[in-house]
Amino acid sequence: MNGLLDNKAADGRNPGSKKEHEEIPQELGSYVLLIQDLLNEKGYVRGVELAERLGMSRPTVTRAMQRLAQLGYANYERYRGITLTTAGQKAADVSRKRYRIIYDFLTASGVKLSDQQVEARRLESYCSDEILNALKAAGAKLSA
Repeated sequence: MNGLLDNKAADGRNPGSKKEHEEIPQELGSYVLLIQDLLNEKGYVRGVELAERLGMSRPTVTRAMQRLAQLGYANYERYRGITLTTAGQKAADVSRKRYRIIYDFLTASGVKLSDQQVEARRLESYCSDEILNALKAAGAKLSA
């Protein structure tokens, strides 16, 4: 591992998380990040809000919330909403670091997107640690 995600063990596990044997799937990183933001902002999160903010269908979001719960990253009750477990909070923190690298790179590059935050969240879900390290270094050079 190249050191970008400091809280990972050498074998790729996330030490201290409830799911040490399994890292959160990257496609779910955007969900935990947005759930954390909405919990901080409003104190609760409903699937319909996630769907609207992510531009996804409600059934897609419901499946993702169920999967987060199944993996131990969230507590989800149909029609009641979703909260993050301790493992989910840690995953959101890692996702936020990844998001910030991409957002800072886009900003330093002068990229003007209609919704730069949404685009950075989308990219965060798919970038490898190697690409993130390259973006971090390039962003630092552009900002200097």
